Amino acid sequence: MRQLHQKVKKLVLPQEDNVRFYWISNDALSIVLTIGSQKPEPPPQYYVI
Repeated sequence: MRQLHQKVKKLVLPQEDNVRFYWISNDALSIVLTIGSQKPEPPPQYYVI
């Protein structure tokens, strides 16, 4: 998230834009209400590249 923030920060015009980053805990994902799609899955513990 911090790497994404640094990259996006270079593209934003603070006088014109308003970009926000929100951290969502795994607990919050379990209480999401959805319509028209499946419930969001928590992010994986690791990625294989």
